[in-house]
Amino acid sequence: MRFVLTSTLTMFFLLVAFATCSAEKAVPPPHRIISLMPSLTELVFALGFGKRVVGVSDYCNYPPEVASIPRVGGMELNLERIVGLQPDLIIDLDEAHARYANTLRGLGIPMQNYKERRLDEIASTAVAISRDFGESASGEAFANSWSLGMASATGCDIVSKNACRVYIEVWDSPLQAAGRETFIDDILKAAGGVNIIETGKTTFPLLDAETVINGNPDLILLAYPSKDPGAVARRTGWENLHAVRNGGIRVIDPDIFTRPGPRCLKAIRELKRLLATCPTHEDIASSTP
Repeated sequence: MRFVLTSTLTMFFLLVAFATCSAEKAVPPPHRIISLMPSLTELVFALGFGKRVVGVSDYCNYPPEVASIPRVGGMELNLERIVGLQPDLIIDLDEAHARYANTLRGLGIPMQNYKERRLDEIASTAVAISRDFGESASGEAFANSWSLGMASATGCDIVSKNACRVYIEVWDSPLQAAGRETFIDDILKAAGGVNIIETGKTTFPLLDAETVINGNPDLILLAYPSKDPGAVARRTGWENLHAVRNGGIRVIDPDIFTRPGPRCLKAIRELKRLLATCPTHEDIASSTP
C-alpha cells in the first residue's frame, strides 16, 4: 500500500512539473514591441520584425519606416504613452534604461536587455532577438549574412606598419573619444586603421588636448554633427598635428559610426575609403627631401 501511495505521489509531482514546463513553453512570442535604442530598432527591422514594432525612442530614425511609429521618449521615458501602446515586450541595450525595469514589471510589461558593446556581438544579439521573438531562423540567416558581409567589407585584416593613426572624437565639449575595446574601435581595426587612444577606466574617455597632441594622429574623425570642422584646426597646440597640416579632418555620419547595428558594415567600407587617402607619418617622411 505504501509503495502504491509513493508511486502515485511521484507520478503526481512529475505531472505537475511537466504541466509547469509546458505552460512556460506555451508563452506566445511578443507581437507588440517597443525598442528603446536606435541600434536595436535597426536590427529588429533588418531581421524582418518591423511590423511588430509599436513604439520607438525619440532618437530612432532608421529605417525610414520608423518615422510613422509613436515615440516613447529618450533617456527619460513617457510611461503613460508606453502603457497606452499595450506592448508585450520592451527591448533595451546595455541596460541604458535599467532604472525603469521594476516600474515596467509592476505594470505587467516585461523588459529584455541585450548587450552590444563590440562588433562581434551584433550577430549574436540578432540570434538572441530572433530566438526571443519565436523565429530563430531569422537570426541564423542574419548571422550567416553578417559573416559574409564582414569578410567582404574587411578584405585583408592585417594592419601594416604604415597604418593610419586615427583619433575618433565623439564629442567636443568636453573632448571625448572612442577608445580601444569599443565597437567603434573594432570598425577602425576592421578598416585597417590604428586608434591613438588607449582605453583606461572607461571605453569612451574624456580627454585633455595634450593627449591628442601627444598621439599626433594622421586622421581626425568627428563622429557628431559639426558645422565648422575647421574649428578643430584652430584649437590651441593642434596646428602642428599631422592630420591638421595635411587636411586630415573629416566629419563622419554618427548614425552609422556610433550605432552597433547592421550598418556597421557600411561604416567599415566608408572608413576604408577614407584611410586609403590618409597620408601617414611614414608617407610624409618618405616624401620629404
